[in-house]
Amino acid sequence: MSILLITLRSPIFTIVVSTPPEIFGYVIDYSGVIAFDVFFNYIVLTYTTLLQSVGETRRPAIVNVVAVGINIALDPFLVLGIGPFPRLGVIGAALTDVMGKIISIIALTYILRKNYPELKITFTKKINVEWVRLVLRIGLPILTLGLMNGFAFLMQLKLVNMLGVMTAAAFSIGFIILDIVDAALWGLSGAPAIMIGQSLGADNRKRAKEVALKATLLIFALIAIGAAITYPIRRNLADVFADDPNILGETETYLQTLLPTLPFFGLFAVALSIGRGSGHTLFPTALGILRLWGIRIALGYILAFAVGMGSLGIWLAIAISNAIGGGIAILWIKYGNWAKAVIKRDMEP
Repeated sequence: MSILLITLRSPIFTIVVSTPPEIFGYVIDYSGVIAFDVFFNYIVLTYTTLLQSVGETRRPAIVNVVAVGINIALDPFLVLGIGPFPRLGVIGAALTDVMGKIISIIALTYILRKNYPELKITFTKKINVEWVRLVLRIGLPILTLGLMNGFAFLMQLKLVNMLGVMTAAAFSIGFIILDIVDAALWGLSGAPAIMIGQSLGADNRKRAKEVALKATLLIFALIAIGAAITYPIRRNLADVFADDPNILGETETYLQTLLPTLPFFGLFAVALSIGRGSGHTLFPTALGILRLWGIRIALGYILAFAVGMGSLGIWLAIAISNAIGGGIAILWIKYGNWAKAVIKRDMEP
């Protein structure tokens, strides 16, 4: 895929993305280097997932912090050409990303070899059909959801942009503020996947169910508290990013509509984590596609343009998708058959 990006980046950014000609050269230069970053990043993700699967979460986090710190420290020197370094602009920004990933790979390889010699990372021909079928059954829904998420977000941006610059600005500001509220969500929602995977690996379905329910309650409560703290000061937070009263008013409406439903989005995130930890990824993927395409995009378009509600229609569609997605997710977490093992004890890769 990285080779395809390098080879086809010119038609991709000309035909598909319609990059403005003023920045086309920079985009081509940046994407040519960042393709290597994408490749190295997946090696980092693979190593990190292996370590997390055996309960090693602290050292990968430290490695990531160090790599990001070095990346940030080198950016001014390579981008702006400070000191003896050449001024590389966007290429410099991409190069520091690649350097950070290489540092992470070296550090994670060292941790794996020193502390977990039983986890051997190597090429092998020992891959049977049943193993491949299982990997595809678990992995393809995750890949599908990722791709559908990307396209859905582009369509959502298109709907927002169709309503004008003020709505687009309000969406961008509101999105940043919501990210502050659920910053802990993505870190916390990854933990249940590790704990559930280990519990099911130990054939302890009861503990897996207990982990899922407690994680669901904890994350829902934490996000609800964050949303409750943010709601009264939503106007003040928006004021940090804009001065135009029209944009501020639109941003306030956006936050007023979405903040109450943010904890339900947390429930959906937990369902995704449980699906990945247990190997039952199909249902969370189907639910994700429904909430994105069936509600956010389709209903958003109908409310905004057919009904004539404008930006409020899009905000309501996003809020409704959070509420419905979270409601269905909690039912699946409580009553679904996700705790059934997908890997047999005698299965060999």
